[in-house]
Amino acid sequence: IEKILFESNGLSTIVDGGASIGTLAQRFSDTFTDARVYAFEPYQPHFDALQEVANKNKRIIPVKKGLSNRNGNRSFFLNQASGTNSFLQATKQGQAIYGDQLKEIGQTEVECTTLDHYLQSNEIESVDILKLDLQGGELEALDGASKSLAAGKIKCVLCEVMFEKHYEEQPSAGKLLNSLIEGFGFTLFNFYQSNYHRGRLIYSDVLLFHPSLFAEIDKHSINFFHAHSRLPIIP
Repeated sequence: IEKILFESNGLSTIVDGGASIGTLAQRFSDTFTDARVYAFEPYQPHFDALQEVANKNKRIIPVKKGLSNRNGNRSFFLNQASGTNSFLQATKQGQAIYGDQLKEIGQTEVECTTLDHYLQSNEIESVDILKLDLQGGELEALDGASKSLAAGKIKCVLCEVMFEKHYEEQPSAGKLLNSLIEGFGFTLFNFYQSNYHRGRLIYSDVLLFHPSLFAEIDKHSINFFHAHSRLPIIP
């Protein structure tokens, strides 16, 4: 989808929040060959793998911090499946869906930063794509980017949205989407990588665009999508 909606050589800055072992950071870098990818990952074992990816690709900048709504250290809950680690504790509802994957096996302390602080400190003027996969921490990360969002410095958000309550104190999908759509004027383009449990939508990735991209996205959509379908015209 990113190849259809964006010019591959037109992006300069991508933020990968919750980069894990660097798989998507590498994909971003391969697709957008002029872009620098700032990959945030606070969990040491994942960061070690991310660092190995970055050692082979100087356009991936690993950052051993979690994106949040405040700077400083926070407790980080570790689960049986490390990809479900979170600043939030898993719910019984989530454990009923995923079983032992969401079973808590420990805690650790990790360092956090707001995106506003990081961008200002590193003199980064704008972000073409902000990707967030933070296991329930996405709204806090957006709160920590509120100045950049309000100033129109973030052009596109690719964000995981949970429709079932996987974690304690997890914000609702409506609150998360409303913060971007009503709060900052973003438009929802589509849902991707949707996941289900017994027929119910439990989480999905959602792609949203800032108003400054409307004309460009409309042009690309006309050229690459069937008029009344999400299917692209080109393979």
